[in-house]
Amino acid sequence: MDRPADLGEFLRTRRARMPPEETIPAGGSSRHSPGLRREEVARRAGLGLTHYIRLEEGRHHDAPPAVLEAIARVLRLDDGERAHLYRLAQPDEPVPDECTGQGVRHLMGGLKGMPAVALNHRHDVLYWNPLGHALLACHLDRDSPLSARHRPNLSRMLFLDRRTRALYPQWADEARRMASCLRLASADHPQDGRLAALIGELAESDAGFAALWSQPPVRTRAFGTRLFRHPLVGCMELAFENVEPPDEPGQQVLVFSAEPDTASEKALSRLAARSAWREEPLSQPPDR
Repeated sequence: MDRPADLGEFLRTRRARMPPEETIPAGGSSRHSPGLRREEVARRAGLGLTHYIRLEEGRHHDAPPAVLEAIARVLRLDDGERAHLYRLAQPDEPVPDECTGQGVRHLMGGLKGMPAVALNHRHDVLYWNPLGHALLACHLDRDSPLSARHRPNLSRMLFLDRRTRALYPQWADEARRMASCLRLASADHPQDGRLAALIGELAESDAGFAALWSQPPVRTRAFGTRLFRHPLVGCMELAFENVEPPDEPGQQVLVFSAEPDTASEKALSRLAARSAWREEPLSQPPDR
């Protein structure tokens, strides 16, 4: 992919599609090309013309989110197009090294028999205890959350990872909940380019997500129950609760537990016995 050329072509095509009645100058003189001129985009976005031209010609790298948001507003980009603009304009955007505090990690490590996962507002996995990894992602490298650029994302896994889809017997309910969470996160963090890129990726890759995204968001409960069909230990019904660590704003710890003396508790205990940190990921049946 030639990102500078692709960015220029993307901006030019979006300029050209603007309705003609919005592009006719006050004097009524004729135009030789459809859509907005570059100087009109720059003016409406509050940018200098030279700045915008450099961006459209691919000679300006790492444009600030505020600039991209202004351009997206002027060109009336939808969510997928807005995310694509971020990907093209910020190809080398540094990934912040978000992490949970030492106290939170110690707390999660002490939750014996209870899966726990620390997340940010994008649902990036910042940390998980051994049983949290075993429950949600036993097919992934247990150390993957340690890589800021490649750490797992529960939203991406739910929609694009077939093994994660198979983990949820009531996947449609999970999908609606996740889409609603992302919609609310987008409203709370409108300048987050990485969140916009994630939403755009999901909208482009999964038609079901695109349909769910168009629905009004609903605040989800911070507790409840969730069904799992785990490839190693079978079906479980687990209670969950979202806890917000007071010293880690914007993060949440998702904790699961099973009712005592139930088949789910026995299944979770079997999984716990297999989930101690080891040199290789947990084994599971081969793909069919």
